[in-house]
Amino acid sequence: MVKITACGFLRGHKAYIKSGWNQLDFLIVVAGLIEFAGEQFGLNVLNLKSLRTLRVLRPLKTLKMIPALKKQISALIRSMYGIFNVILWLTFVFGLFSIFGLTIYSGDMYYTCRLGSAPLPGAKQWPKLSDVPGS
Repeated sequence: MVKITACGFLRGHKAYIKSGWNQLDFLIVVAGLIEFAGEQFGLNVLNLKSLRTLRVLRPLKTLKMIPALKKQISALIRSMYGIFNVILWLTFVFGLFSIFGLTIYSGDMYYTCRLGSAPLPGAKQWPKLSDVPGS
């Protein structure tokens, strides 16, 4: 309220609502007030608690004040392109090895739950219950 009174809400060179960060703060505060009023008066208003997650963005306002932090954040954002390329490459490699593993081991582990102590002579795997003679 003090900032709105000092700068003006809509009019003026440094009006409160002209700044994007102030618009975000105003949205969060108004959503909280609407929710609070709804609880106090027993009105069924929209659930606006999800807008409170936008509070996470408030510390980003400090980037204007601390130049070194601004450099670090901008470097982190610029590195996202390289990180995306690495994640894309790793997804390809994991997919390739998954297909390779499925091809190599396809069927070798099939019916490994055995009925006897050893497989039939010359067999790679134990037979199903329906394949065992006498069952």
